Amino acid sequence: MAGYVAARWGLHGPVVCLSPPGHAANAARQAGVDQAALLIADGDADQVLVVLVEQASQGDTAVAVLVSGGDVL
Repeated sequence: MAGYVAARWGLHGPVVCLSPPGHAANAARQAGVDQAALLIADGDADQVLVVLVEQASQGDTAVAVLVSGGDVL
């Protein structure tokens, strides 16, 4: 799915999917931001779009943050 979104919106660079253990949204968000920081520090990306998707019986949710130069925007 992540590859489809990247192609649909013309995003370039690596596509990485994470599935951190546990159910805490903050821990999953932090894992995404940490991975984004590594991609930026290694020079693999200038900006990283982190999308957190939660599928739950109470309703599905998605949140996105743009990480650029180590700062969450």
